[in-house]
Order: sequence, then structure tokens, then C-alpha cells
Amino acid sequence: MSGLVYLYAVAPADGAAWLRANEVRGIGGARVRPLVEDGVVAAVSEVPHEDFEQEPLDRNVTDASWLAPRAASHQDVNGRLLEGVGAVLPLAFGTIFRGEDRVQLALRERGSELVDALAAVRGRAEWVITLERAADAGAPDTPAIRALRDRLTGSEPGKAYLLTRKLDELDRSERRRLDADAVASLRESLAGVADEITEEPIVEGGPLARLTVLARLDREDALRGAATAPLEGYAVRVSGPWPPYRYGARIGRLRE
Repeated sequence: MSGLVYLYAVAPADGAAWLRANEVRGIGGARVRPLVEDGVVAAVSEVPHEDFEQEPLDRNVTDASWLAPRAASHQDVNGRLLEGVGAVLPLAFGTIFRGEDRVQLALRERGSELVDALAAVRGRAEWVITLERAADAGAPDTPAIRALRDRLTGSEPGKAYLLTRKLDELDRSERRRLDADAVASLRESLAGVADEITEEPIVEGGPLARLTVLARLDREDALRGAATAPLEGYAVRVSGPWPPYRYGARIGRLRE
């Protein structure tokens, strides 16, 4: 081989036969092949030094036009493995080795851990579930807010100013409470279906919650049924099933 060895994922050893029987293409159109070691199989292909040596790779991953098609290939390989083998631990994009022997050494060093992790995700996938305020959601309308609005009606200017400020503060407080209740209600609804729920960090201006849910593939309909808007004025979006990237990240990065 003249290139570097790119590691997409680890699967159970019986995935080797599936990879040999199915033409799975990875980054740059390279054929993905199996490397079996200690009860697991690594899905690998060759990638060029000029793109994937550490220095050019560090530079390339900041270029969206370079990264996007290669990340899509990485995702596609893992998706094919999930569909064809039923258990997969996806590795982070850009997991590189300088030879097949080094991949096999890494598998030997982590063999029992990988076997146990694969058993935990067999027949399972991840879904990403986001909770947002509905586009047509109005201001909170709670008894406390209605009572304050009644007091504001017909108030003298000075008192009206103070009551308006108090109403604004109460509005924000009630909105935070309703948002928290909606997140808690969604988690409770999903708990009966999911094996695990991870609440991801959120950014200002983004969804109220972003949950990564690990669940059995045969429970997808039940999962989607549970992922309904928990309260009026909220919307839930579900994407997946995806290979279990969140779970796979727990094993840490396999290295030379």
C-alpha cells in the first residue's frame, strides 16, 4: 500500500464477511475492507498522504469544501455498516494509521473493551431529537400573567410603567419555567423507549434541548411516537437512525 490506513469504524468479527461480500466505497471512492483481530473487525481503506498526514489534515478540516464530501463518505460507510451488520462503533473523522499492523495492534490492546461495547449497541442506533418553541408560539399565558395584565389595565402612567416592567420580568420567568417543564416532559416520555438519553450542549438562539437517544432499531416507531410536542406551543424534530457516534465516542480514539 502507498497510502495511509483510514479507520472508519469497528464492528463484530462477523462483519468481515459482510464487507467482503458487499462493495462499500469510502473516501475518494476507495474500497472499504475488513481487518479482523480479537473478535472485532476494523473497516478501513487507503487515503493519500498528501491529504491525511497530520499537518495537511489539520489544515484541510478547516476547509468546508474539502471536508464535506469526505465527512459524507465517512458517514455513509458507517451507515452501511449499521444497516448490514447491525452493530457498529463509529470512529471520529480522521482516525489514521500508518499500516494495517498498527490497526491490528490497536484492536488487540482494546479487544475486550470493544467486544463489550459492540454487544451493548447491537441492534441499536442513535436518534437526535430537538425541542423548539413552535413558530406560532405566543407569549406565556398563565394565571399569574393574566392577573398582572388585569392590574395593568387602566393604571396610572407611573404605576403602569412599574407594572409593565414587572410583567416583562414575569413573562421571562414563566417562559423559562415552561421551557424547563417541556424539556423534562419530553425526557420523561422518551425514557420508556430509550436505552440512554444524552442531553447535548445548546447554543443561544438554538433549540431549547438537543437530545441524543440510543434505542433499539425495532423500537423506532415507538420512539417517534414518544417524541411528540410535550406542551402546546412547542415543536419536536427527530432525525435518525444514525450509527451510535455518541456511544462510540466513549471508547476514546483508537491510536497507533
